[in-house]
Amino acid sequence: MELDYSKPGPELMVDLINQANGTKFVVGDLTFSDVAAHSDVEHPAENTKVTATGTGTTRFKGPKDLFYTRLDLQPSLGGRNVTFSVPADVTLPAVLDMMNERYKLGFGTEDLEWSRSGPVIDTEEVDITAKPGSLTYIGTTKIILKPV
Repeated sequence: MELDYSKPGPELMVDLINQANGTKFVVGDLTFSDVAAHSDVEHPAENTKVTATGTGTTRFKGPKDLFYTRLDLQPSLGGRNVTFSVPADVTLPAVLDMMNERYKLGFGTEDLEWSRSGPVIDTEEVDITAKPGSLTYIGTTKIILKPV
């Protein structure tokens, strides 16, 4: 199954679950809780465990643990031009929109954060990090903000 990385996080996560488990869920079939990093011998290829419960639209019962692989931010942008010309008062949502447009991704603030604050005065390197509870992404990647 070819993944569509331009999908928003929740839709992409359902695709990752389907890919890892041979299922055909769609957004709305399941509710999720307790996403956590995971590694054990039963599911060595997956890095994430999430508890899923079926909604009224599916025969899936729950809660049940499902395993899948969240996407690491660093390899997803590796080798690409990560310099963005931005206004001094740029926000994280604006930068994510630029990244999504340039790379055909579906990054959103529900999954990603940064620790910078204040205006962009000089060119600076910034870490974009997956939030601990992100259902879709893990890790950190670096981008460069260049003032216009």
